[in-house]
Order: sequence, then C-alpha cells, then structure tokens
Amino acid sequence: MPENRFSCALVGAASFDADHFSAEHFDKVIAVDGGFSSLCAIGVTPDFALGDFDSLGHVPQGVPIERHPVMKDDSDTALALEWALAHDMRGVAVYGALGGRLDHTLATLSALVGAARAGMHAVAVGEGNVVVALAGGMSLEIAAKDAGTFSVFSAPDASCGLTERGPLYEVENATLRNDVTLGLSNEFVGKPVSISLEQGAKRGAAVRGFPCSFRRVRRIIHFDITGSSPKRAERGLLGSDPPNLIWVMPTKGASHDCEQFRISNCI
Repeated sequence: MPENRFSCALVGAASFDADHFSAEHFDKVIAVDGGFSSLCAIGVTPDFALGDFDSLGHVPQGVPIERHPVMKDDSDTALALEWALAHDMRGVAVYGALGGRLDHTLATLSALVGAARAGMHAVAVGEGNVVVALAGGMSLEIAAKDAGTFSVFSAPDASCGLTERGPLYEVENATLRNDVTLGLSNEFVGKPVSISLEQGAKRGAAVRGFPCSFRRVRRIIHFDITGSSPKRAERGLLGSDPPNLIWVMPTKGASHDCEQFRISNCI
C-alpha cells in the first residue's frame, strides 16, 4: 500500500463514511467524543479518545483519553486538531464532522481554517463530499476525473491570487470574495486540477495553536518573510492583513479517496 500523507484520522459523532474510512490507512486513529461509537460499530479500537463525551454519554474505557469540560471555548473537533498538531501530525483526515447540525458543520469549517493557518494539511470527509481548507501559499492537486464538480469559497472577505488550472472554468490570479457565489460548481473534464492561492500580504500571521480558536488570544507572532526571526506585535487576533484562505469542496461524481488529494506549500 502506498504511503498515505494523511497519517492521522479524527472521527467525530456526525455522519460517518465507514466505507471511505475502511479503505484508507492511518498511523493513528483518534475518536472525538461520539466518534468512539462509530469506530466501535465497525470493530475499530481507536488509539486515543478526546472530548467532553456529552454526545457519547459515557467516558470510554480501555483507551487513553483526554477529557474536556462540557463548558469550554472550543469544539471537540478543534481540540482534536490542536492535539494532532501538538503531536506533529500535520496530515489529518476528519470524519464524522460534516452533515447533521448546520452549526456543527460550520464549526468544522472554522476549525479547518485554523488548521490551514497553522500549516496543517487537513481534509474533512462526509458522505458524498469533501472539504479542504487552503491557506495562502498552499496548493491542492486533484487527480484527473471524467466527471464531477467542485466549489471554491473564500473564508475571509476576499482571497487574492486564486488560480485554478484543469477544470472546465479556469481561473488565473483572481480575487474571490465571500459575498459572491462565483466559485460554485466548477467541473472536472478528465484532466488533473490544480488549485493554488498566493501568499497574500508580505507579513503573514503565524499563531502557536489555532488562530481561529475562541480562546482569548491577544498576542500573536508575526513572521517577516524577508527576515529570519519572529517578532511579537500587538495586533488583532488575525492581524491587520488577514491571510488568504479558501475552502475547496469536491462534490458529486468525484472520487474522494485521500490519495487523490495532494496538498503542498507552493512557496
């Protein structure tokens, strides 16, 4: 079996694509709250369990756990992504975090934003759809497909330097705003698709942990790409120049196995 760059799987409590999960190979499998039941249902014992376990209804036994209070600032999915980052697992597939309650799905999209900004390569897998978050300076390569669609949306007010090569509607160095639907339903036409986003501002914000976490972060570390050492700056949570960031959502007709997606840093 070829090496899978997505070395860690997080499994949450929402709709679980067990067939997709079973066809993949992961070095670590983390149960996120009620995802413990989903894994047990297919005979998989996770390496670790994390969350407040309100969805599960009990604290798992027989596996290492990290229990969090029900009243907290972050979702269990965001905490699990932070755990993966802290353990140097930057290629993560997230299951059981799409579908179900709309607010939970939106929270997952926010958590993916934080993961991308922290330099992680994360993909959320639902039943029939996938979501990938790309920060400025990242690119996504999708293997050739004869049919299917994908959509691209901007997370901040605007994402600059968007390039899409290979689909029916190609885009070069475009600006995508989050108040338009221009990125909806592009089409695969039998060629590999490359989606990339320019770095954006010359000063990019880098936060230890997740900048979109609801923790009351007041100080962040800024890296000047022309210099060698970080320096602290008193700025807002995301700084005055929010980095570019998009969601890419392949949908119907597209193969969703993780080996079809290659995320890389293009700077």
